[in-house]
Amino acid sequence: MQKEMPQLKIMSNTGKSHGAKLLALYKYAIEANADYIFQTDSDGQTNPKDFNYFWEQKKEYDIICGNRTNRGDGFIRAIIEKIVCLLLNIFLMSRFQMQMLSFV
Repeated sequence: MQKEMPQLKIMSNTGKSHGAKLLALYKYAIEANADYIFQTDSDGQTNPKDFNYFWEQKKEYDIICGNRTNRGDGFIRAIIEKIVCLLLNIFLMSRFQMQMLSFV
């Protein structure tokens, strides 16, 4: 894909743990003036076909967040995810026009 899209940058190893890695990647993208940031886990729970739903909405919203209604995680992970989503909604809804998409 990088041959067809020379601006595509794939960074698979930042030498950091999950949270610190996300922050490092977001910082890199912002400093590089990226037009878009697409972030997903590599745990196999995100279907690549769902990307089209996001891409079709990109000009309508400042931020598009997906939410899986059926997760393959345990109970504690699901609770953490609900808290993080709540905090993101509180923080982001007041600042951006945002679309939430749900996937099964």
